[in-house]
Amino acid sequence: MDWSVNLWSVLAAAVAGVILGSLWYSPVLFGNLWMKLSGMKKPTGKELEKLKKTMWKYYLTQFIGTLVASYALAVLIKNTGSTGSLAGALLGAVIGVGVLSVNALSSVLWEGKPFKLYLINISYNIVSYVIMGAIIACPKWM
Repeated sequence: MDWSVNLWSVLAAAVAGVILGSLWYSPVLFGNLWMKLSGMKKPTGKELEKLKKTMWKYYLTQFIGTLVASYALAVLIKNTGSTGSLAGALLGAVIGVGVLSVNALSSVLWEGKPFKLYLINISYNIVSYVIMGAIIACPKWM
């Protein structure tokens, strides 16, 4: 297995994934519904101030996790010979639908989470992997 990949493409894909997540879980897209379905309340006052001071830690941790996922996706793209953005996007979709969505289904089946919450979360993952795959497999990076 060849582990050498274009690290710039991995970085670009990870940044895109985090930006997508920031929008996906914001009030612009699904943030309000996601909070309601998660049983969370909008922080106010002191809670909001504390959250603002520590939010960078959450974003940093999320970025590192997305970077690891992006690298793993890049290794799969390289070793399957997937070239071109469409091929990368399709491989991302296969992973999102065939692996991540099935794995996340346990939150509905065994943890009693609402199905709508599952749909918000898994659709973010699928779209994220499609975008990351398209970026990584873009001929510009190969």
